[in-house]
Amino acid sequence: MDEDTVKRISQIPVVAAIFGILIILIVIRCICNACVKIPFALKVRPFA
Repeated sequence: MDEDTVKRISQIPVVAAIFGILIILIVIRCICNACVKIPFALKVRPFA
């Protein structure tokens, strides 16, 4: 294995961690948006 291959392999966990954090942040934002919208919708249309 040459140095370039070793560098690429060593970068994989870092890239995976960054993607994982981004996905978690997006999921949290979606959940927060849903939590904000659902009570608001219930207040506006309590009998709908």
